[in-house]
Amino acid sequence: MSSSVVVVPRGHWISAWFLHLFAVPVVRVDDVDHPARWGQPTEVTVEPGSHRVVVGARYHGAGSAVGIGGKESSFVVAEQQRLVLDARNGFLNHDPFRVTERAIGTLR
Repeated sequence: MSSSVVVVPRGHWISAWFLHLFAVPVVRVDDVDHPARWGQPTEVTVEPGSHRVVVGARYHGAGSAVGIGGKESSFVVAEQQRLVLDARNGFLNHDPFRVTERAIGTLR
């Protein structure tokens, strides 16, 4: 079993409907973008060690992602660990996503 980072992107409860209609989430791990789906886990295989994780939303037809310029979060992944993270944007659609480690439990 290799190490991985699993990110579940979600929109703020007030603005999520708009993001779900007009944008797709982007998970950036160590400066590499990975396409994602709202509320679905995106798993990225990584080497053990420290990794930078940022999440944003890319509007259909747009080249860059909004909310991705926010604060980078760093996480340490152990050997053979599956680190599960939640990402949620702020009140406004362009607000940065806050990436947090999920408490031990099942992937929902």
